[in-house]
Amino acid sequence: MGAVVRRPSPIRTTVRKRQLSNVQDPRHHDEIDRGLDLHEARKYAAALKHFERAHKLDPSCPLANYNRANTLHLMDRDDEAIVLLEQLIATPVTALQAACVDAPARSLQVDAYYLLFLSNIWGHGFSKEAFAYAAEHLRRRRPGIKSIWPVREVKAEVAARRAEWNPSKTGEK
Repeated sequence: MGAVVRRPSPIRTTVRKRQLSNVQDPRHHDEIDRGLDLHEARKYAAALKHFERAHKLDPSCPLANYNRANTLHLMDRDDEAIVLLEQLIATPVTALQAACVDAPARSLQVDAYYLLFLSNIWGHGFSKEAFAYAAEHLRRRRPGIKSIWPVREVKAEVAARRAEWNPSKTGEK
């Protein structure tokens, strides 16, 4: 893979919601909040346990699934993160919104593309697929769709990784 320096992605979290109106179990949002607190404290293994509990309480919750993926990525468990993120981007926005009316579904999907870029780069190395995820993240950004990553930061990260990539070493063109 070359000179890629492994570093944790920026600690970012999605919107915290006090009212997850269509969640059956009120403990669900408490588990997400506890997980986010631990994630921000860089206690990823402990955070993951809370996101897993939130997932068990509501398996369709996109907030729990995105945060599970982000935490798995930061724990160098990129293959597991990629599976969750691919499910998130494959799910229609309307289904994500129906699963959790308070979750910013479009924003979660936009950020899932960027996290797929990071997980693929750090988990599998440089590839056209990884850079395609970053391009899709940038393509989907528009007013009203918020991202937890500033566009300038995304562009700088993608440019830095692209400059490190030598497609002839990986057999890609």
